[in-house]
Amino acid sequence: MKRVKFFIFLLPAIILLFALPRVALAETIDLTSVADSFVNDGYPDNNYGSAHSLITSYNSVYRWSLTRFDLSSLPGEAQIDTAVLKVYLYGSSGDASVPTMAARITGDWTESGVKWNNRPMFDESTGVTTNIDTATGYKSWDITEIDRGWQNNDFSNYGLALGHGSGNYSRSFRSREYASNHPKLSITYHLPEPSPSPSPVPSPSPSPSPGVSPTPEVTEEVEEEPSPTPEESPSPSPEAEEGKILGLFSLGQALIGALILLALIGAGISFATYARRKPEKKVKKSRRKVEDARHKVSAKEQEEPEEREEES
Repeated sequence: MKRVKFFIFLLPAIILLFALPRVALAETIDLTSVADSFVNDGYPDNNYGSAHSLITSYNSVYRWSLTRFDLSSLPGEAQIDTAVLKVYLYGSSGDASVPTMAARITGDWTESGVKWNNRPMFDESTGVTTNIDTATGYKSWDITEIDRGWQNNDFSNYGLALGHGSGNYSRSFRSREYASNHPKLSITYHLPEPSPSPSPVPSPSPSPSPGVSPTPEVTEEVEEEPSPTPEESPSPSPEAEEGKILGLFSLGQALIGALILLALIGAGISFATYARRKPEKKVKKSRRKVEDARHKVSAKEQEEPEEREEES
């Protein structure tokens, strides 16, 4: 029973050792937009690439916004777990809740040149919809499948379109030209574990056919040129060796080491707590024995005067 209790104390540490290292291998990067603007059917020849706002509306005019992110900093072999578009809402009017779509743009555009008359199209079948209320703050769209398509080169990365074509509303978001609260794309990914390379299998050498003796070849004597003396390779500097050692440890490995250290500390605390309870039990037992002995002595002392009175 005591061993069972001890293993119960160690259970949290065991979970940390085996479960959390997998989580620690994931990396998260936040990308800010490299181009954004909006288009306005009320002013079809106007460009809003330098504006501080990204506006979506459907009232007197129809406006929708465009944004694009550069994924080149993402490792080519990265496997994307989640990708979330986040755009900061600072102003609103009209409907209290608007189902706004983030859809993949299918044509090229430039921040300084896009306008309603030359706007690119977008694929609504890939769209992700989020209900946008009137509260200020970042609004999010889960675009994991779109981002995986970009990463796998299933389609070109022309960015995303934001908008909704019904109701009576206006929503104003911060653009990348504003001082803060820029549009961003938060990507969580992990790298695949390297697979062991198979060892080469030596091919058998051909055996000579029976009954045929090989004809000796006549070789001409050729004067051998002296082989050049190999140059000594420069020994690596201590700074280079230190860089190699530090390069072996990624951020994920450092997190794993920290989690394992925390697990061991937790196991030590649990063991110390368990070990402390045993002497406390012994002290309680010894106290009970002393109290029982005192009760027996006091009982005998009370019985002796009664026996003396009966004898007298």
